[in-house]
Amino acid sequence: MDRQVKWTQRVQTQIDTTFDYIAGNLSVQGAINFIQKVYEQENRLSKHPESGKFSAKSRNIRYILLGRHRRLYYRFSDRLVTVLALFDTRQDPRKQPF
Repeated sequence: MDRQVKWTQRVQTQIDTTFDYIAGNLSVQGAINFIQKVYEQENRLSKHPESGKFSAKSRNIRYILLGRHRRLYYRFSDRLVTVLALFDTRQDPRKQPF
């Protein structure tokens, strides 16, 4: 059974900020590729939410990798996957949200 995927305001803001950074400092095409990669994960999360790794701080929260340096944190129930945060692992690990 496919689950509904809900994106929180927090993660939407983080995605927008990351897009703007990539577009402004690297390339517009890189930013577009980033957005495509993020939203391609919606299908994976809808069908296989248990495929993510457990968060270090909470067993109720999991994450999937987006490339080498970004984690997309989420939790799920029988009907819903809630995407909670986007975290760049090049930051201070103490800043990890989950």
